[in-house]
Amino acid sequence: TRGVASLFKLQVSSDGRSWRDLKTFESANNSMLDFGTIPATPATKYYFRTIYNNNPNLMSEVVTVTTESEQQVGNPGFEDYHTAIMHVSPLGWIYDYDREWYLPYKQGETDPWWAVNSKKTMPDGHTAWTSNFCKNFPCTAYSTVAYSGEKSAMVYSINVSDGNTDGTAIGNTVPGEIWIGKADDSGNHSADGHAFANRPSALKFMYRYADVNNENFSVTIVMYGGGKEIARTEVIDGAAASEWKERVVPIVYSDLMTKADKIYISFKSAVPDASNKVQVRTAVSMEIAGQNRTAHIGSALRIDDIQLIYE
Repeated sequence: TRGVASLFKLQVSSDGRSWRDLKTFESANNSMLDFGTIPATPATKYYFRTIYNNNPNLMSEVVTVTTESEQQVGNPGFEDYHTAIMHVSPLGWIYDYDREWYLPYKQGETDPWWAVNSKKTMPDGHTAWTSNFCKNFPCTAYSTVAYSGEKSAMVYSINVSDGNTDGTAIGNTVPGEIWIGKADDSGNHSADGHAFANRPSALKFMYRYADVNNENFSVTIVMYGGGKEIARTEVIDGAAASEWKERVVPIVYSDLMTKADKIYISFKSAVPDASNKVQVRTAVSMEIAGQNRTAHIGSALRIDDIQLIYE
């Protein structure tokens, strides 16, 4: 409230006893001094004070700030997967069978990060006098084609229908999706996001993408704080890549003051066209969960080594 603004300096300490000048003010607005941005190290405690005209008798109170750690999402390399069994009972009891599907977390884990929408393409009630892969098939899995480690996550579009045959796909094609949150027994979202206290600036991941008819995959990232969105980025231009390729997606914040408390990330195998359609190829053979599987498969995305960037 008094003094010459240019005579104020900001000082910093790592222990609250030994101090050094950090910088002078950048701008002043009435009684507010702005010192601009300050370099900082994650998970570190800092002590700040201001001093006027280098006079030790004219110092502010000390403010203590602890920076956040560089938290990462759970299962970022998708090495943790387990196989679940769905018992399918089509019309006619002699056609019962077990269908494997794949969940991206350790069996028995009480607080998994990732969910899948495979139950959307795994109906129980269907006729059974054609091969069951065209009636019931998961739309996400792990792949043994990995950038590092032994596994990557895999999402792929699937067409299943009671009217399908081995060589025809007349049902609606469903894009495969993996997201941070929870799914219900029908493969729908029952919860989006997971507790997360940090504010990353970008998402980096490795991917391979086999598209159908120039389709694109999508990525959505949302940060929450205080019960509202504080950042959202949606990418719908994920293009084909026959070899592993790096993608960095900036996270754009609309609220720079609210502390983050939840993160949501979603990967989808295809973006629907103007008529809300997704493409598919009939009777395609592809490596899924380490085995060559045949189904009515569309665009297929493999994801590995997710990393959140802090800058």
